[in-house]
Amino acid sequence: MPHDQRTRLDQQRLPGRHVLLVGATGFIGSAVARALAGRPDVELSVLVRGADRIPDARQLLGDLTKPDSLIGSCQGIDTLVHAASYVGPDLEQCAAVNDRGTSALLREAARAGVRRVIYISTAAVYGQGPHRNVEPEHLAPAPLSPASRTRLTAEDTVRAAGGIVLRPHLIYGVGDRWFVPELVKLIRLLSGLPNADQVRLSTIAVDDLAGVLAGLVTHADALPPGTVLHANHPTPTVLRTMIDTVVSNIGLPWTNRHTSREQAGKEIRANDGSERHLARICADHWYTSERIWRLADHDPGPGFAETFPRYASWYRTELSKSDPACLTEPSPSAHLPFPPQVSQQP
Repeated sequence: MPHDQRTRLDQQRLPGRHVLLVGATGFIGSAVARALAGRPDVELSVLVRGADRIPDARQLLGDLTKPDSLIGSCQGIDTLVHAASYVGPDLEQCAAVNDRGTSALLREAARAGVRRVIYISTAAVYGQGPHRNVEPEHLAPAPLSPASRTRLTAEDTVRAAGGIVLRPHLIYGVGDRWFVPELVKLIRLLSGLPNADQVRLSTIAVDDLAGVLAGLVTHADALPPGTVLHANHPTPTVLRTMIDTVVSNIGLPWTNRHTSREQAGKEIRANDGSERHLARICADHWYTSERIWRLADHDPGPGFAETFPRYASWYRTELSKSDPACLTEPSPSAHLPFPPQVSQQP
């Protein structure tokens, strides 16, 4: 960063509250940017790779895969929020972004004297499960995919530097390309989902995740270095409730049929579906998450059934792009307004 720009940052920043957000154009990062930009006690800078403009934030150019581009990015920063991850199957990209990119970013943060680091990871580092009502310290990571393995490596780097790690599980909302779309695929492929009345899953709306993280930014000093927190709504969602909520709000043809795990496995193999996604949805993945809300002094609000309808129109638009015929009209009760702070752009 040019010297005169660094000087302006130092002169204008709010004491103790200058935040650098990395990953501000992604699914989670864009929600975090909205939450932080709206706080009067935070001055926000964002690290972006191109010409993307984030409202009410100072733009800095940088790329995790190009360490030299990070030089000077953390100058004058109090809190670094790292929300950038590669979650695809490419092994080299996983290593370049999640592993080496995080290391380069943390070296720059250390050089600049950043006081705290918060990294948004994933509960996928635990592997397949089942997991039931457990705290992070009682569950050993066992990642299965290259993305999860390298994100666990990134966690280790952050924790070694004294940073804080957040592990959300199933995240929904504007920009979701995995959780609800994959659930919809399973609903359409299978005659039923096994154990739907018993399975519990941790979920969180992306804007709620952003809100609790914004709370942590100003309350994180009390946390011991290397802390890991689950970041989900404190009440898990029963799979049957999840299915009924999605079906009724986005307008999917679906009958609540009972089926066995064996039958579901046969059907998904016959339709070239993902058995790993089936296993993650149809077995308990429930992570104790009350602590983060207390620490952030933030109200978690209502759970999945009450919150998902806010995003239903966005999901309908996105799903209809790939297959317009898959949707019917949602029930009248599903037409609830978007909250004002939620952008309907992916």
